Amino acid sequence: MSEISCVCGSYGEGACVVQAGQHCVGLSEGRHRLYRGGHGRPASLVARVRFSWYRARSPHLVACGSRGSQLPKDVVGAIRGTQCDSQAKRQLFTLAERAVSASNRWDVSYSDFLSPASALQAERVLAGLAGTIGTLRIGGYPYAERVRLAMGHPELIGILSLKYAPKLEGEAVHSDETGKGERSEAEELLDDAIAVARVEGDFRYTQPTHRDFLGAVLGLGINRTKVGDIILLDGGREGAQVVCDPRVLGLVEAELSRIRNVPVRVQRILPSQMKITPPTFKTIRAVKSSARLDAIVAAGFGLSRTKASDCIRRGSVSVNWAPASKDSAQMDVGDTVSVRGLGRIKIARLVETSKGKIACEILRYL
Repeated sequence: MSEISCVCGSYGEGACVVQAGQHCVGLSEGRHRLYRGGHGRPASLVARVRFSWYRARSPHLVACGSRGSQLPKDVVGAIRGTQCDSQAKRQLFTLAERAVSASNRWDVSYSDFLSPASALQAERVLAGLAGTIGTLRIGGYPYAERVRLAMGHPELIGILSLKYAPKLEGEAVHSDETGKGERSEAEELLDDAIAVARVEGDFRYTQPTHRDFLGAVLGLGINRTKVGDIILLDGGREGAQVVCDPRVLGLVEAELSRIRNVPVRVQRILPSQMKITPPTFKTIRAVKSSARLDAIVAAGFGLSRTKASDCIRRGSVSVNWAPASKDSAQMDVGDTVSVRGLGRIKIARLVETSKGKIACEILRYL
């Protein structure tokens, strides 16, 4: 075992492979697995030994499977300091390690579908690797909430972001440089990222909801992290478009047969064939003494400051999809505020007046 090289990410989450000649050692959960076979491809299991045993006999063996071992200390500290549960922190460690591995291979790695809050947390953590890691949100269409993060070398992600340009209905979701109706290079690159299934049925006598479509898909045994947004067509009367991981699309096509006891047919479509209607807003203008959270909630939803503060204290308010607990928190342009049962608003403008107050322009989703 004189020549050793590491190939990270070959054996799943938090694992790597150490090669020594024609032998491979797979590291996972503090144990090594010795395989016979070259180039990181295991053929048969030869032995399973504890890491401490191998380290004592092979001091030149480097353990790359430990959590966060490939990451800079400031990134590890940022993850550990993130205000989330242990499962979310493990997910952040996994994403960061996969991003580093993909960048070293000059490749692109895709996360599972993330909620808006999880995607924002991951982007903040990976921002600590700026210059080494690039990220791109991929949800299949503009305004997508559940997205996958494409992670890899910044130059490769930059090329991908230039070609991936989701637009509104009536325009191609991906640029077609040929002009001949052929699939663009971006669509081919994104084959591993997203797939779209159109679900149609005779819903004249019943109107299925988002919950009906989501429940039917998850009822097939598919994990929620493999499913993105579900876009209803005409409120569900014409079916829905389901964005999902390409690896589960075959199962959806083969097994999804009914929604609310209505027989349905499932057909794969290209992202460029999706029917997307942009969200509509109501513009609200108000002048407040400050840009505090309770003042913004009161103006955006037509509440008194007292009722707005009560909503915040009850935990009904989220800022940028993260729970908010302080009514005195200062808001900024671009922040999204959600109140359970009332809807969502977005801050478009905050301008200080000549009298020292704040003129607010708020967009309320309809």
